[in-house]
Amino acid sequence: MICWVRNAQILRLDQKPYLLYEHDGFGIPQTKRIEDSGPLQHGTTDRGMKLPARDIVLYVQMFAEDWEDYYEKRAELARWFSPFGDAGVLRVTEGGVGGSSGENGGLEISGYAVEGLDFPGSEREGLTQTVPIVLHCSDPFWQDIESSSVTFSAGGGSDTFEVPTVVPFKVGASTMLVSQFVDYVGDADAYPIIKIFGPVTDLKISISIQPQGKKNSLILNFAGTTIAAGDWYEIDLRYGVKTIKDSNGVNKISTLSANSNLATFRLFAGASNYISMTGTGITSSTMAQLTWKNAYGGI
Repeated sequence: MICWVRNAQILRLDQKPYLLYEHDGFGIPQTKRIEDSGPLQHGTTDRGMKLPARDIVLYVQMFAEDWEDYYEKRAELARWFSPFGDAGVLRVTEGGVGGSSGENGGLEISGYAVEGLDFPGSEREGLTQTVPIVLHCSDPFWQDIESSSVTFSAGGGSDTFEVPTVVPFKVGASTMLVSQFVDYVGDADAYPIIKIFGPVTDLKISISIQPQGKKNSLILNFAGTTIAAGDWYEIDLRYGVKTIKDSNGVNKISTLSANSNLATFRLFAGASNYISMTGTGITSSTMAQLTWKNAYGGI
């Protein structure tokens, strides 16, 4: 199924009266290499790449039974894709699309309609109107419809022992030392949301690619900070957000140490990501949750 989702409402585009018969821009857009060069350097030094914003064109055929119905359908389609208000989400749930499976499998991308809703007469045959709707997607990545998450339980108490699970972690002491592997399946890096539930002091979160280990380690260091019992911090690492807030919505980004990697902390594509968390002053209430959506360069 291919549909447009806006304001929690769904418009199907794979059946009459609105039938998507062709599209452009679903694949990986043209990438831009970031390069620099010294005054006497031959060639350039490659510094990586980035994707530009994506434009998707939806070629939709609109079918009407009579002229009254034709103008009603025009008005309805214009409302669905109006450039005013919140962005919409294009959702593709065809088999084989994305990394998730089952009822909520498939991919989606957010954007605004920026062109194509002028209903030109040259694109109409009788009561059938072709509408080439252009969606501008500032975030060029497709994402899984459903989020993935892992939970870190820190435990806490007077004695310490190791729980013999597939991912072993120590519980029972007032010092937190938990770790977990995340085999990330997206083909583009993902920037997660991390929620930390107190109490915990001197929290440090690190992520690295295995087996390379600390060579590529990124950290979020809250040295000297205490998250009190009953309080929590939400670390939103998504681009365009990059915020740290407590349970009252207060900005806590100043509690992050200068040696932290707030801008680049992420799940690495196509890799086994090793995530560890340390801290002191914990109890059985201390825990953390990491949530993300697998990201893809194209369909």
